[in-house]
Amino acid sequence: MDGEAHPIELVEDGWALRPYQKQAVENFWHGGSGVVVLPCGAGKTLVGAGSMAQAKSTTLILVTNTVSARQWKHELVKRTSLTEDEIGEYSGTRKEIRPVTIATYQVLTTKRKGVYPHLELFDSGTGA
Repeated sequence: MDGEAHPIELVEDGWALRPYQKQAVENFWHGGSGVVVLPCGAGKTLVGAGSMAQAKSTTLILVTNTVSARQWKHELVKRTSLTEDEIGEYSGTRKEIRPVTIATYQVLTTKRKGVYPHLELFDSGTGA
């Protein structure tokens, strides 16, 4: 589902995407979607930020745990025009839906009485 328009820019102040990161952003958009596979420390978050800057829309980011969620938020605030208030965490401990929402797989895939209540919130378009 396309997100609503939201201004997001990379803030390349003393750094820039590396050529392979730029290529990953371009390939993501040429294919319409994708999976970025890079070793730890190679800049997957920066590829995500570059893709978000190209999309300029509300975004849902899925991560494996709250530590990753908080790392993503820190990097997005540092590397983009997004402010802390524009980035929400949707996890077991927090339920913040913002223009950019970082959610854990675990909370989105929690099933209660045959229903995925958290996932349905985002599917309905009333979430992020």
